Amino acid sequence: MRSCLFLILFSLFCLSGLAQDPYQGADIDTTTPEGQLLTEAATTEDAAQRAALYEKFLADYPDHKHAELAITQLQTYYTEKQDWDKVLAMSDKLLGLAPSRADLAHKGLKAAEAKKDTDLLVTWSQKTHKAAGQMAARPKPQDADA
Repeated sequence: MRSCLFLILFSLFCLSGLAQDPYQGADIDTTTPEGQLLTEAATTEDAAQRAALYEKFLADYPDHKHAELAITQLQTYYTEKQDWDKVLAMSDKLLGLAPSRADLAHKGLKAAEAKKDTDLLVTWSQKTHKAAGQMAARPKPQDADA
């Protein structure tokens, strides 16, 4: 049953044509302190240092328009570190900001799976399903037929 649900969600995500990187060409004003911090984080080679800079950005500017970008970067970092509790925390924050991003919810589902926690697995299956439904309901971009 779970693998069937995963296959349906994954197919929906792949076929939707909506799984594009929303951060491509993000307009970051490097003349502001927050823009400088984001730029520093993005160009820092050391992953732990980069994560610390994104955490600082979120602590200093929690409502900034690029908070989603920072949280997504942290979600990826914590996934690589297999820090599943932090992956789940970042996934929850991301769904609060972008409830129709099934790809981000799916990372929470994978973290719950890695933790081997049945209750979390059910919760994140539901969250991923809901996000996929919202993603599918969004209007297609104008250039989707091209």
